Amino acid sequence: MKPAQEHFSAWIDSFWHKSEQIPMSSIEGLSRAIENTASAGQMLNHINDTNAHRGLFDELKNQIQAIQTILQVDDVNLDTLQEIVTELKSNAKLQELIDKKVNKEEGKGLSSNDFTNEHKQKLEKVGLFEEKTGAYNLGNGDEVKKYYLTNSDGDIDVTALPTNSAVEIYNFSDSVKKIKVGGKFFGGLPYVGKKGSKVLLKKLNDGTLFIEQFNKKMFFEAFPKPELSHYRRVEFNKTENITININRNNGYAYCYIAIPIEGVKSESIISFSFDKELSTVGSTYSLAFYHSQLTSIAFSSSIDGSEDMFGCVLNTPLREIGKVEVPIPIDSTYNINYALLCYELSGMPENFETGDGSVNLVFNKPTVVVKN
Repeated sequence: MKPAQEHFSAWIDSFWHKSEQIPMSSIEGLSRAIENTASAGQMLNHINDTNAHRGLFDELKNQIQAIQTILQVDDVNLDTLQEIVTELKSNAKLQELIDKKVNKEEGKGLSSNDFTNEHKQKLEKVGLFEEKTGAYNLGNGDEVKKYYLTNSDGDIDVTALPTNSAVEIYNFSDSVKKIKVGGKFFGGLPYVGKKGSKVLLKKLNDGTLFIEQFNKKMFFEAFPKPELSHYRRVEFNKTENITININRNNGYAYCYIAIPIEGVKSESIISFSFDKELSTVGSTYSLAFYHSQLTSIAFSSSIDGSEDMFGCVLNTPLREIGKVEVPIPIDSTYNINYALLCYELSGMPENFETGDGSVNLVFNKPTVVVKN
């Protein structure tokens, strides 16, 4: 059976034409879906509402500000967050460095001078503070190179020192070192004191050399017992005959006198006051001149010296009336029962053939005070 015309009309009428509007009720499930959406008015009101999602945006803003604070650096090349993250990851020791940081302490800064008077007094007791000599102080400059002299080093030549530069020279040798200036200088004299001293040398723009000297009054070192064998033991207030031979010890003689001391402990200060000259000369034999000086003081548990002695060496030997104060090192464990005063005597024999001369003298006893 062939379709009739009414069959074709019914078939065509079964389709929705584009010019026709489809009712919502004819679309399955559409009404239920639209029920869960906001209306156009509600959406516009939400968009214009300044308080919408305020908590979320505030949290986001805080996180952005925190990142900006962390990333405030001077490196203009790190201009994106990814570049900064890459840079941080490349530093494998970053966490280790952070763990070793110094925490800020309230009321102090990293450059604060927290060096107390008590610390200063303790350092002064062990002779670590230098005595400044010189009338000028131009400062150390931005960068000061440091040099250290030992017994194997000779004198100092600074003629090639560039202008507007400075050096500090520490002398650990047993002798005074001369400074070859090669031009004008002012401040101190051109030399650096012996062991324990330093000198600041600064060449100005016009080539003039400024010299500022710092000399320690004394320094401490071990005093081996065998070294005491070079010294003759004598006594105070008793006439002693001392022989000086120019062919032995370069015309020097060495003596020591033991003084009993009590109550010495760590950080004590022992004062030796000489109200008279070191020695009173009675007569000399075949000596053109003679003089004596106190060069060092050793501290011992025995009158004849001990294995654990230590000595205080005077950078400027005492030659006349005066006082020497010796600080016992902090935390010292030495057993100190005697102070051994070490003298150096020198003279010029008149008879160079024999090279001998002698002197009769009396060593004057100092007043000794132990202060704790």
